[in-house]
Amino acid sequence: GATCTGKLCVDSIGIPHELLEDEAMQQACIDGRMAAALLPARPRTAHKGTCGRILVVAGSRGMTGAAALCTSACLRVGCGIATLAVPDSQQPILAAKLTEAMTVPVPEEQAGVIGGDERMKYLAQSIAADGYPVCVCGLEKLGTCRGAAECDLPQLAAKSSVILLPLPATKDGLFLNAPYAENEIRLDDDFARLFMHKTVCGGMLQRLTASSSLWREIEPEDYYRREELAVGNAIPTAEGAVGIAIREYPGTINGAKCLITGFGRIGKNLAIILRGMGAEVFCAARKKADLMQMRAFGVQPLTYREISRRFDLIFNTVPAKVLTSPVLMQQTRDTLIIELASAPGGTDLKRAEELHLHVIDAPSLPGRVAPKTAAEYIKEAVYNILEE
Repeated sequence: GATCTGKLCVDSIGIPHELLEDEAMQQACIDGRMAAALLPARPRTAHKGTCGRILVVAGSRGMTGAAALCTSACLRVGCGIATLAVPDSQQPILAAKLTEAMTVPVPEEQAGVIGGDERMKYLAQSIAADGYPVCVCGLEKLGTCRGAAECDLPQLAAKSSVILLPLPATKDGLFLNAPYAENEIRLDDDFARLFMHKTVCGGMLQRLTASSSLWREIEPEDYYRREELAVGNAIPTAEGAVGIAIREYPGTINGAKCLITGFGRIGKNLAIILRGMGAEVFCAARKKADLMQMRAFGVQPLTYREISRRFDLIFNTVPAKVLTSPVLMQQTRDTLIIELASAPGGTDLKRAEELHLHVIDAPSLPGRVAPKTAAEYIKEAVYNILEE
């Protein structure tokens, strides 16, 4: 502000003086008389119905100012009837602001968020912050969800046009994945029937859709299959894995010999982070293109057959047995193995137990270590689904 300003200089806005002095340059200053001459004369019998109509479509939660100013400007320049179409939830606010204009409430897309972990709470709050009305159900044990209304399941289904289910939607195929709900939510025809003619999005939906034949008619969208979500989730997964290593490994990451099995999205992020922390990083993969790309990342490439040394830290990202008995026998009890792959994983757990190796199973890290960020990735995937 003014208290932090030193010397204040006023500079030209950039119109060369020679242009202004050029006689060929036509210039005029619009004053009241010129403006009045541009407006058509109105007959004495004119009324608001004969002086033009304008429809303004504007406004959202927390952003009613522009809608009010735009509508008022229409009336100030002589429009006979100005009508503002505004989201239903904002209509009372703008009706009070604009006494000379008409307001029309427009039905809103309301989101219903059901069950899940902390990611779903942050998801509901983020969507509400974007200006959309949100209902939540099955998150009661997490406390108040800022910006969202708490509803029971039938109310949520009746009010919401977009239904957001958790990731995974169910773990057992019998009940919705809702660890923070006061009561279990059973998956059956009655549950599915609530969402007929709704847009339903969820994660890992195979078991959910098997719980009722009605899901074939509903055709839910699986946001877990979206590439943008997979790319985003690789970041908190890699960071979470490194966090586990820092907490559980008795040495430092700096100088440690680290092996990453698999060079997909998570493997690449791990390589970047571990190298930045001063680790000696090795990566194993099958594809020759991956082995070449590892050199570009500054890590030492290995085929799975070449894993024949001891490592301080091993991060597995491959959902197939790659850490077999010969590899595990090269390790010591100080070696920490972090299993990041989905079931069945890539570690021979029985052999690791026989060798007394320390293995930490760490699936689904985004929701555990960075629920707020993970919720933003889910929201982006859902918005993209809705736009398409």
